[in-house]
Amino acid sequence: MKKFLSKYVWLWEFIGAALLTSLGIIVGFLNNILLVIVGLIFIFLGMFRFIPLLKTTDDSLLKWILAIELIIDIAAGIVLLVIGLKNENIDNLQLVFGYIICAILYLRGFVYLFSVSLRKEKAKIVLFVFHIMLLTVASILVGRGGFSLNELSWVILGLCVLCSLVICVDGVKKYGNYRNEEYAKTLTQKVKEEEESSKDAPSADEIIEQSNITEGENPQDGLNA
Repeated sequence: MKKFLSKYVWLWEFIGAALLTSLGIIVGFLNNILLVIVGLIFIFLGMFRFIPLLKTTDDSLLKWILAIELIIDIAAGIVLLVIGLKNENIDNLQLVFGYIICAILYLRGFVYLFSVSLRKEKAKIVLFVFHIMLLTVASILVGRGGFSLNELSWVILGLCVLCSLVICVDGVKKYGNYRNEEYAKTLTQKVKEEEESSKDAPSADEIIEQSNITEGENPQDGLNA
């Protein structure tokens, strides 16, 4: 089963990309589901990064700061998840949701810049620019009073499409590798069959020898016997 899943992982990636894109479209019509999705994103980002991140961080102060950040992410995710699952009218709380999400974005950008500037963590230019953008976006959104769930649905749709593209690119590579492996197996089998058939066929020396024997036989020998 494990071998089957790993062999056809490209298939699951294509299906997942289609589901993600569909989900991004659906959330534009169902605001409560949107909160559930964002809440689950925060929870998963907090839970699944917790142990690996803290394990690989040597700086004790930074480790505590990262732990606090992840706990806040999980807590914010649980709040959004619970409210979304209640299936109540949430129009009056849109400003609060906007501030919660902005706070998470700002916290992520602040912690990253703190780690690379004051705690001497290694920085990559792409991640550095990305976190600067997070701080900028969070500041703009807070300045304009958060954002509506309709605006957030477009953001989620964009993220879904982006994730789908990344998954599809990886899936195309894996599918190409799968087809190359199958083609190589076909060629190998064909070569083996040709080698086996050539082994069964008589060699040139055997053909010449058999021809000489046949030519040396006297047709009358059979009659005189």
